[in-house]
Amino acid sequence: MRNAYDCALLSHPAVAGDDWIKPDVAVFLLPQHLTTDEHGVAQDKNATPRNAIKQARKYAKFSEGNGVHRGKVIAEFMFGFWSYLTDSLHEKTLWVPALHKAYAPGTDRAKIHAALDDLRDVRNRLAHNESTYDRHPENLRRSIVFVARSLSEPLRGHIVAHSTVTEVLSSAP
Repeated sequence: MRNAYDCALLSHPAVAGDDWIKPDVAVFLLPQHLTTDEHGVAQDKNATPRNAIKQARKYAKFSEGNGVHRGKVIAEFMFGFWSYLTDSLHEKTLWVPALHKAYAPGTDRAKIHAALDDLRDVRNRLAHNESTYDRHPENLRRSIVFVARSLSEPLRGHIVAHSTVTEVLSSAP
């Protein structure tokens, strides 16, 4: 997914041959979007992803011309960063002009976002050794297959052919 998103973002009309991981381009793609939280405090909804880009460049030790491949920056982004890009906030700014190209024609952004959001939540629970059986594991498997199929039919085929999740779930561990 991250490589598909990277390619799609590089094709964004606003990037115009530049690189979306450059700070000035990132500010343009993820402009300040102020909302008010439950305490009446203004928050910039895009501050976190802009900061993630800055931090990824820092951790990868990336700067133009220093020999570090930009792929190291792309690898630094967490799954939550990528899933956030499909949020409804970015439908007109990222999805319509670019990110939809990462998926099969006609893919519904809201359905992809919901699936990615569920997968992110479960991934985080698993990372903390929490149980996920209350999250209906078969539905999560289907979400993975749905996202994979939307990204690439061969990817979906590979996952379906090699996954043992269905067998494990049917054994009711």
